[in-house]
Amino acid sequence: MSYVIQAIEPQGVKKHDNSKVHYLAQKWAQKYVLSIKDDEYPGTHDNSETSEKLQTSLRTASVEAWSLTEKLIAKEVWRHGINPKLINPWEIAKDILNLYEKAIETYTQQTHPLNLTRTIAPEIGSIRHKYTAEDPRVIGFVSMQFHYTGQQLLQKISLEEQKRVSNYFKVIDDHLYMPLQRAYRAAAKHDEQSQALIAVQQLLPVSTDIAKNICERVIKLYPNYSTRSGSIKE
Repeated sequence: MSYVIQAIEPQGVKKHDNSKVHYLAQKWAQKYVLSIKDDEYPGTHDNSETSEKLQTSLRTASVEAWSLTEKLIAKEVWRHGINPKLINPWEIAKDILNLYEKAIETYTQQTHPLNLTRTIAPEIGSIRHKYTAEDPRVIGFVSMQFHYTGQQLLQKISLEEQKRVSNYFKVIDDHLYMPLQRAYRAAAKHDEQSQALIAVQQLLPVSTDIAKNICERVIKLYPNYSTRSGSIKE
């Protein structure tokens, strides 16, 4: 796993602080290794047909996704006073398209989703910084574009294929929603015995499980609740 940690190390961290960054990144990466079942690993399947479907559908999915994104939250721009000049639909769509191209390429190569963490983390860190620099709320448009593009793509393939492909999309999803590069830089400033650092090191590997448990509790409390995207159970 060391090659992965080296590649996702953020810039601007002093050399003597690398051990804390390495360890934190390693704890994050562990969850991808532990969560993927043997039958969901693409190396055991012929994925050429699935890859072709995804690559062929990508640009159409991107166009359809922006239409859904704009329909869902365009009114929020005015309601919350967000500067519309900060939201460039072509640039957002292009950035998300590039991320999906890399995810599909990694899947096509039949390498572990962990490898996508190595290649994608710094780029997503830059994307997050670009869209949150002036107004952090703009990242909502980026996140929804990613979400809807993924939905459109998964509809093109079978349920069995979706399980494997979703592992790659989830890597991007995790990095896009969480400011991991900022967390790594912050970790470098903490003492080895920092309670905050220790807590984060323990929470990162189980973050997905925590999120799932929270969602399950919310579904039990509000089983009939629906959003604009559909039922909360979906």
